[in-house]
Amino acid sequence: MPYSYSSRVSNIIAFLLFVYLFPAKATVENSLWCPLTSSACSSDTLQSKYDVFVSFRGPDVREGFLSHLIEALSLNQISSFVDYNIPKGHQISDALLRAIEVSSIYLVIFSENYASSSWCLLELEKIVECSRKYGHMLLPIFYKVEPSDVRHQRGSYGEAFVAHERKYNVTTVQTWRFALKESANLAGFHSSTFRDDAKLVKEIVKCVSSMVLNLRHKVNSKEAYEIGTQFQHAESLLQLESEDLPKSHRAVLPLMKVMQKLLVVLKVSINRGL
Repeated sequence: MPYSYSSRVSNIIAFLLFVYLFPAKATVENSLWCPLTSSACSSDTLQSKYDVFVSFRGPDVREGFLSHLIEALSLNQISSFVDYNIPKGHQISDALLRAIEVSSIYLVIFSENYASSSWCLLELEKIVECSRKYGHMLLPIFYKVEPSDVRHQRGSYGEAFVAHERKYNVTTVQTWRFALKESANLAGFHSSTFRDDAKLVKEIVKCVSSMVLNLRHKVNSKEAYEIGTQFQHAESLLQLESEDLPKSHRAVLPLMKVMQKLLVVLKVSINRGL
């Protein structure tokens, strides 16, 4: 049937165009990669834009610890989102919510006044939701606070919730309490166990770097497998001899021979790139 052969050639051309353009797209968007974890193997998996999203209480850490941490992440080619330029208000912005969704690792810096900020708690609520839904990783950093105070809302965290209970409904407050408890139950970093901030930053970056490399390796392996499968399909489509084609379509044979050679070149090029 003439249509099947024409369709076959069209499919091959489309495939080769995709493969040819893929390396350029990957170069331009090399920071976009989709994290694959054991709990993120569903249709809900998002393509990530940032390696790390940092949640913090500005007045507590911005001028010291946070600036050193962000600088160290950048020096290690780890892309991070920090909401320096988003105006604070009572409602968390759509841009910030989206940034949380498209980040693969969450660094939550629990400091003395973190819980006093409804903005921080809204961030944390979204972080916990995305961590559970997409399998993104949450790494708590207990900066000059006790994990148990965060977990059970004691000390400054307890005082903050006294104020929140006057202002917000029961459901909202309970959601924030749950987010704090779930986050504080995870393994993380406690500043009191390190000699100084420099050592703390070094260990955090070392841990995050390992996570990022692992995620990128998984994604590259998945991409290599998917492209290899497509190559096999294209090669099988190109394995046609003159007797396999009706006379009206034998004029495409020289083109298909050229495409076979192009396929080999592209295959070598992409294997080197991956």
